[in-house]
Amino acid sequence: MTPQTTTWAAFKSLIADLYPGADGAKMFTLRDLENLVTEQALIKIRTKEDFSDYHRRFKTITVHLVSSSKLTTLEEKTEYPKGLNEKCGFCSSTGHFLRECPLVVEYIHQGRCQWNNDNKIVLPNGRFVPRRVSSQNLSERIDRWLAENGPPQQQQQQQQRPTKELEVPEVVIQRKPPTKPTSKPGPGPDSVATPSVATLSLPAKPLLPPTFKYQSMMEDPTLLQAVIDRMMNTTITLANRELCAVSSEVRKYYRENSITKRIPTVETSMIAIEEGEPAQEALVLRWEGVEQTRDHILTASPIDLLRVLDILVNDSHTIACTLDQGSEIVAMNRSVWQEIGVSLSPEKVLTMESADSNQSLMAGVVENLKFSIRDIDLLLQVHVVDGAPFDILMGRPFFRFTECHTKDRSDGTQELTLTCPNTGHIITIPTRQKPPCAENIQSTNAFSRYDVEQVGFA
Repeated sequence: MTPQTTTWAAFKSLIADLYPGADGAKMFTLRDLENLVTEQALIKIRTKEDFSDYHRRFKTITVHLVSSSKLTTLEEKTEYPKGLNEKCGFCSSTGHFLRECPLVVEYIHQGRCQWNNDNKIVLPNGRFVPRRVSSQNLSERIDRWLAENGPPQQQQQQQQRPTKELEVPEVVIQRKPPTKPTSKPGPGPDSVATPSVATLSLPAKPLLPPTFKYQSMMEDPTLLQAVIDRMMNTTITLANRELCAVSSEVRKYYRENSITKRIPTVETSMIAIEEGEPAQEALVLRWEGVEQTRDHILTASPIDLLRVLDILVNDSHTIACTLDQGSEIVAMNRSVWQEIGVSLSPEKVLTMESADSNQSLMAGVVENLKFSIRDIDLLLQVHVVDGAPFDILMGRPFFRFTECHTKDRSDGTQELTLTCPNTGHIITIPTRQKPPCAENIQSTNAFSRYDVEQVGFA
C-alpha cells in the first residue's frame, strides 16, 4: 500500500481499477431483466415460494438498474406483472390487466359496454353481465349477451328518441314610467332619480288533469246524487246497491265478513293460575271429532312372559336367548355350554346371590363368545351357571353393547333395533314369546346381584 492509499476505500478503488467490471457498474443489464421476465412467464407460479423466488430475483436486478438510471420506476412496475403469467380478465391476453386492455377501449367506443360509477365494466344498460352467460373472459360474455338480447338498449333508445328543439318561454319586460322624486332636500341642487323596476311576466303552465283515480266497481256517481235528493226530501228507503255505493263503511263490513279467514281450533278463556293473581288468557283445546267413551277402565295384566330371540352361537347352534334387562350379566346354562363345546376360564368366577339371599359360585366365564344376529356379529363375555332356568340369558351387557332400542306394543309384541358396534349397521328384528313353563316363572333376579371382588375380577 502506497502512502497515497491511506484509507480502505481508496485501496478498494485501486484494486478495482486493475479488474475491469469489478466495480459493479455493469452487474445487470436490461437484457438480464428481459430474460428473467420471459423465463418466468413460461413457468406458472403455484406456491408462495415460487412467487417469493421471482420477487427476489426481480428486485435484485431492478434495484441495480434503477440506481444506475438504466430503468425508471414506471418501467419497473410495468415489467413486474409480465412475469406472473397473469391473463387479462377481459381478453385473456398476458402482459396487461383489465384497466390497461386496449380491447376495453374499443368495446366502449363501439357502445358495447361502459364503466359504471364503481369503475366496473357493465352492459350499455348499466347492469352487470348475468352469471348465466358463461365464457372464458368478459368480452366473450358481453358478445354472447348482445347476441341473445339484440343491440344495446341504450343505443335503441337514442335512435328511437326524436330530436326536440328547446322551447324557451317568452320573457316580457315591462318598464314602469319614471316617477317624480319626492321634494326632499338633498345635499346638492340636483336630486337622484328613482330607478325603474323591471318585472318578468312568464306564461302560466297549464294544469294537466289527473291520469287516474281510485274507484271501486260498486261506486256510481249518478246514484249518489239521486240518493242525496231522496235523503233530503223523503224518508230514506235504500237498497243494498245504493247503500254500498255511498258508504265505504258498509263496503268494509261486507268485505271483512265475506273473505275466508283462518279460524283457530282452540278456545281461550281467562284462568287464574294462583289465588289472588289476576286472571290470564289461556288456550283450551276444542276437539274436532267424535268423542270415544269407554265403558270400563283398562288395567295391566298380572304377569307378562319374557321375550326370546333366536341367535346363532359360535356359528354352530341356534339357541333361544331370553331377554332380561334386569340382569347385569350374560349367563349360559352349563348344559348348553357342554353342548357347544367352547373353552371356559374357571379362574374368573362370580358369586351369585339369589332372591332368597342364598349364594353360589359360578363355573367360570367364556370369553369373546360369538353371537350372530343376521348381519351383526357380537363377541360377548358369557358366565356359565349350573341349573339355570334358561339356555342363555341376555342381560344388560347385550343391550348396552348394541345400543338396543326396544319397542313394546299393547298386544304383547316386541321389536328390537340393534346397532353393530364395529360397522355401525342397524337392523330391526322381532322377538317371540318365551314358552311358558313352571321353571320359567321363577324370577331371574338371582342373576342380577353378584360379587365382583372374586378371583380374576378384582
